[in-house]
Amino acid sequence: MNNSDQNPFNQDTSDKQNSQQDNPFSESNQEHQQNQSAQSGDGNGSNVKPWLFGCGGCLLVFIILAVILGACAAGPIKEQIDNITNQTEDKSTEEKKTEENTTEESTTEESTTEESTTEEDKNDSSIESKTSNIGNSIDAIGTKVTVEKAEYVKPTSKYSKPNKGKVLKVYYKLENINNSSLIVGDTNFSVAADGQTVSKFYGMDDSNDGFSANLKPGEKESGYVYYDVPDADKFDVRLQLESSDKNYRMTWNIDKSDLK
Repeated sequence: MNNSDQNPFNQDTSDKQNSQQDNPFSESNQEHQQNQSAQSGDGNGSNVKPWLFGCGGCLLVFIILAVILGACAAGPIKEQIDNITNQTEDKSTEEKKTEENTTEESTTEESTTEESTTEEDKNDSSIESKTSNIGNSIDAIGTKVTVEKAEYVKPTSKYSKPNKGKVLKVYYKLENINNSSLIVGDTNFSVAADGQTVSKFYGMDDSNDGFSANLKPGEKESGYVYYDVPDADKFDVRLQLESSDKNYRMTWNIDKSDLK
């Protein structure tokens, strides 16, 4: 008989080995070991997560700081824009005031110039002034001049409008009462509205406006001229003629009620 078969230690050993194979704790130990191995294998993944969370937190902080800085910068920018806008408005207001002051000064200078001219005319013996009303004649240097009538007319074209608002048509008549020929024309006449000289109106579809002629003794010439005028209370037709020793300044007064 073999000692190994009868040796109880050998049986215990085999029983022990069998018990280890049947022992459920052995499986738990194996699973525990496998879990440890798995955890040791995933160690890098568990370290990456905190790093990602840290980067995300930094990015969030950066975004918040950027928003705060942007909000702080918006205030000064808005103030600069408001300042520029206010400066532009102030400049426009100053320019407008300057233009108004310039216009007033120009008007005042014109009035002052006319007053000075009138005073000089009174003191100058070589200047002879004559004044009459519409429809009457004035004689000077062998010429008989009549401002026959004046009337408002409408523009003949809708594309040509008077700058002052109205068109005034003035009729003239001239007669040579001298012994020599005389050249006459509408360029010697001017019109003033409430003291301010106005311009001629060239927007009428009329080829007969204006006049210019060489009158022999006893001959007559008639014509009319259009003027760009405002709605005034009084108009003056002015004519200036010169001789070798005299300067004749003639004026015809036209009231608003005289307009036909």
